[in-house]
Amino acid sequence: MTTADVAQLRPRGQRARSVVERTANPNAERAVLCAALLKPDTLDWLDANREDFQLPAHRALWEAMRAVHLSPAELDTLTLEAELRRRDLLDVVGGLEYLERVALAAPTADNVEHYAQICREGRIARQAVQAASAAVSKLEGGELAGAEVLDWLVGTLGQISRGDYMADTSLGALVPEFVHRVIAQAEQVAQGVEVVNGVATGVASLDRELGGLPRGKPSVIAGRPGKGKSTLIRGIAKHVARSGGGAVIFSNEDPTDSWLERAFAEETGIDLERINRRELDGESIRRLVDAANELRRETRLHLVMAHGWSAKEICRAATVLERRMGRLDFVGVDFVQLIPSPERGMKKHESIAASAEEFAAWVGRTNAALAIGSQIDKSVEKDNRRPRLGDLRYGEGLAIVAKLVLLLYDPQLPAFPDDIEVIVPKRNQGEASQKISVRFDRKHNVIR
Repeated sequence: MTTADVAQLRPRGQRARSVVERTANPNAERAVLCAALLKPDTLDWLDANREDFQLPAHRALWEAMRAVHLSPAELDTLTLEAELRRRDLLDVVGGLEYLERVALAAPTADNVEHYAQICREGRIARQAVQAASAAVSKLEGGELAGAEVLDWLVGTLGQISRGDYMADTSLGALVPEFVHRVIAQAEQVAQGVEVVNGVATGVASLDRELGGLPRGKPSVIAGRPGKGKSTLIRGIAKHVARSGGGAVIFSNEDPTDSWLERAFAEETGIDLERINRRELDGESIRRLVDAANELRRETRLHLVMAHGWSAKEICRAATVLERRMGRLDFVGVDFVQLIPSPERGMKKHESIAASAEEFAAWVGRTNAALAIGSQIDKSVEKDNRRPRLGDLRYGEGLAIVAKLVLLLYDPQLPAFPDDIEVIVPKRNQGEASQKISVRFDRKHNVIR
């Protein structure tokens, strides 16, 4: 039966429903939103994102809910109303009357995964049709040949299944949030508060001089062994998570216990070597237990042992975590020289360049900051000199893709043994020559 045959069977005067109309399920969307109000912790683990909601009002509600949930306030109808008013979106979503309707859309949050699956299937159907239409246009316009358009479509359908395709990038969608952020930052500046436009590192001198790590571009944090690159990456991730953001570290060097020992050294103030040797008295054990209770609440910071993982596998895992957490503000990779080559026969510098390009392509599709840990060549210590951009070990490709490069250097000053320098040889796609002093507390494994 052809499309024309189906059209003849349709009752006279009745038009065909579009794909958007057939796949939209406002009731399921409202049920997901209601479940989040009933049990706000749902937002920490539910496999859903804004693109799963077809109605713009529901997208705005979802984003406002996430913003409240990530703030110190408890999510309920009152705090949600306040957030919508702050964004000038209360009337756009239908006012208080519609908020009340959403709050009563489901009797329980127990079925939220089923509701979310309905929304997700609708989103996949809508975006698949859009992708198919785009494939036809590329083929008819001569932009791609037959085999090429097939490869493009297969790749695009894979993105759709992961939920990272066709986010709303219209100016209408981007402008409101940007304006609200600029106004809020302007008010902070007027009050004498320093504003960090990038992802704050938590190290005051770095944030003051650099404005944080850039979003959507790779940064490189490099140093010789024991000079603090892993400590800085971990410290940034912790600061981001405790500020309400999402952070993940992919480690292909140290085992889990090593990372946890460092975390406990910082949290408890107990010397790292004492923790390593398990030389803990009663008071130290009490502090260890108190710190454990605190660290157990670190649901916004993830540590993934990525031994033997390729750059592509790390990026895929980061995408999964981004969807699980709802947002991802910082990704740390420690460190790039241990990532295996994507192809046999590649030389080391070619392998690292390929990994760097993979990371750059991934982070360019996100709003996250990506810090790639790197070694520095041994000649720096041999020649007893400060490192330069060219000292990144096999790092020509890293230097090309990175927007910001930080080289950690210990001048070994007897009067100031904890002082190290962060040398900035590259910033904003251009060469730089900046030195920033920070303190490296090796006993407690923290950079301040």
